[in-house]
Amino acid sequence: MKPLQCWLLCLLLLVFSELKVEAGPPPTPIFNREKVEDLIENIEQKHSLTLLRAAYFGRRVEHPLPKTQGFSLVDAAAQKQTVGSRKWLLLHILRGYGAFRVRNQGDKGFDSYTRLFTYFEPLDSLEKQNMAATVVRNWVFTANSEDIIRSGFQGGDESKRLLGQAWKLYLRLPTPSSARPYDQEWAEAIKGLGVENDILKITQDVLMQPNTLKNEQALHLAFEVSAGQSTDDEAEQALTSLRQIEPFVKAQPQALGLLQYARAKLLQRQKHFGQSLEAARAATEISGRGFSLLVELLHRTGDKAALKDVVSRLKREGIDEGEIIETASTFSALKHRQQSKELLNFYLQSQRTRTSDREIEARLSLGEMLIAEKQKDEALVILRPAISLRPTSEVARQRLTLIQNLLK
Repeated sequence: MKPLQCWLLCLLLLVFSELKVEAGPPPTPIFNREKVEDLIENIEQKHSLTLLRAAYFGRRVEHPLPKTQGFSLVDAAAQKQTVGSRKWLLLHILRGYGAFRVRNQGDKGFDSYTRLFTYFEPLDSLEKQNMAATVVRNWVFTANSEDIIRSGFQGGDESKRLLGQAWKLYLRLPTPSSARPYDQEWAEAIKGLGVENDILKITQDVLMQPNTLKNEQALHLAFEVSAGQSTDDEAEQALTSLRQIEPFVKAQPQALGLLQYARAKLLQRQKHFGQSLEAARAATEISGRGFSLLVELLHRTGDKAALKDVVSRLKREGIDEGEIIETASTFSALKHRQQSKELLNFYLQSQRTRTSDREIEARLSLGEMLIAEKQKDEALVILRPAISLRPTSEVARQRLTLIQNLLK
């Protein structure tokens, strides 16, 4: 071997000897009785809970050990543990999850979630908070899912009761570090079970206990879902709760703005348009949110100067991009196309941070308007830059496909 080749070989050996490979999750095992019993016995070890929950109970495939038998093993093991021990917590999390993935065991799922939520009533440690967050998330994903129906256990009232317990716990957990991690699932569960006013009442009760509410994100979500009540009686109940909650959030601009937005939507539902307009104005002034609703209400009045002022306010620094695009869409739907184009052009030309999904939405909206006005060349200039963007949601991917079709 030549000296240079020898030197290179030594260098490569040195480099590879320094590399440290992180071990990832183990490959999915074959779930026979021996393997399932081993994972249950060693539930505290890394990946055991994940494998049983996601790969065994979560997948709709047949395993060597049927899920009904595997659930019986989990059920028996959970009953033997000391209440509050880590093994007890993990096995009841698994029991609660697995019960709705096998037939005729839903009552045991409700039982596990009831035990867990009761245990978490005093959140007196970081470990408890972390575990509680996991349990809440699991229940929210289950509460309004087809899994309950498939399990053969309807349990509508039980689902509502447990969602209320989960919400009370969620309010007391620290605000999640990631932005809006699963608000959509919360909203679907709350609306699906028809407990919007129950959620508001629980929120009010927690707010009345000093220093109890820790999760501002949950507070915001409570106001958002309350805005969608479908009957006058429900709307009136929600308005009553919002009036009682308002004194507790006066020092929180974002929460107060969302509360005013919810009031505006509910008053609009009741056809109290003057009061609704007043609340919508307050929402936009306090938090910079709710401009789309404000435009709807101003359109009814025919106040063109006020509509023009909305456009000017949306061009101010710090306004959320979603507000600009959604308000532009409302302007377009109400046949105020000039204001809509002005806002979209401003958004696309301004020196601001834009998310790919919102930019795709803006370019498609403006491009379609220009095409409708026979300005195809101008539309192509707007649409082409979207091709280089990477959508992160299915809706954005569909919009990008529409843009690609328009460019053909």
